[in-house]
Amino acid sequence: MRDKRIQSQTLDEMLLELVSEIAEYSFALGDWGKYLWTSIYLRDKGYIATSFGVKPSEIKRYESQEICNSCFENIYISSYYYLKDNYYIKFFNSSIEKLMGNMRGVKNIRDIENLAIDIYNKVVDSHLDSSKKYNKISISLIL
Repeated sequence: MRDKRIQSQTLDEMLLELVSEIAEYSFALGDWGKYLWTSIYLRDKGYIATSFGVKPSEIKRYESQEICNSCFENIYISSYYYLKDNYYIKFFNSSIEKLMGNMRGVKNIRDIENLAIDIYNKVVDSHLDSSKKYNKISISLIL
């Protein structure tokens, strides 16, 4: 179980593991994973996570630094409810065939979310004012 393992991991080790997990997810996405963002919104009883990227057909336009809000598209939206241990993917972009056929890639999504939350908890507990509420975790990967 992750909870037991994180107690012995340093923050550096956890961050390296997160980078590895995100890279694996990015490669599973193929061209969709070249520019990738994941946001996790923490709630009292769980969280909602969203991942989006630049559409492969819009990469050149995005790289030209042209303003293009239409360049981005959701990859997935998931939610987790702690009290009932319910996790489900509310939306999954069915046009991303590479990930749909790769169950390891789908499992990797939840691993990334859990690891990001573990890192968040460790940072808040050891480096930030724990009396304040920080409710968003953002992860960006640009290959």
